[in-house]
Parts: sequence; C-alpha cells; structure tokens
Amino acid sequence: MSDETWPEWATVTDIGGGRFRLDLDGTLNGTVVKGHAVGSLEGMRKLIATLIEFEAAHESVAALLARAGLPGDAPISSVPRVTWHTTKPLERAGLRTLGAVASFTDEQLLALHGFGERRLAALKDALREVRSAA
Repeated sequence: MSDETWPEWATVTDIGGGRFRLDLDGTLNGTVVKGHAVGSLEGMRKLIATLIEFEAAHESVAALLARAGLPGDAPISSVPRVTWHTTKPLERAGLRTLGAVASFTDEQLLALHGFGERRLAALKDALREVRSAA
C-alpha cells in the first residue's frame, strides 16, 4: 500500500490478497460515522472521496462562515460573488450581517421567502471561495 494520507476518521489496513479494510470512526458535518468496509484499495479511495464530497456539500452556512474567518458584523454584501439576488431576501427578513446569517440553520434560511436552494448554494459557494482564498 502506498504512503497515502487518510482522513482522521478513516483507517485503511491491508488484509492481504489485494483486499483492504476501511474502518470509519468519527464525525462528518455533525453526523457520527462508524463502521467498516472490505474491498480493493481503489474501492476504499472512492468511498472516502464520496464521504468527503458529502461532507462538503452538506456543510452549513454557519460552519462555512466560521471557517472563512469573516467578521460577524460585516454586511452580507461584503462577501465577494454574493449578488443582490442572494442578499435581498435575507435583508427583507432582517438578516443584514454575516453574524445574523450564521445564527440561522440552513433549514431556517430556506424557509425565508425568496431564499431557495439555488441562493443557498450560491452563498455557500461564495463562502467556500473566501475560505480557499485565505
């Protein structure tokens, strides 16, 4: 097996015969993940990649804001690539700062009039870009 680095919640062990055991024990985006799988090394890589993609896709706005390191009193419009299409429904609901947005769950944001899945996804994408640029 190559000297690969696995996530802290995953342990991959060579059990011989081209088979590997993947043990999962940790938390992904607030969800406890425990269990194991046996298969090829490529299969273990694919499973781990899928779990990482799942975690990224389900990361909350609050978690993304925390990782971006933006001040809570900054206006929502200060996030690069966030358009008025996204800010308008939030502002109508009284959410004008990043801290106010962070106090809402994704489900609560989606319940706001005019703020649907596409606007939530756009906000999350913009926050991921801020985080990756830092």
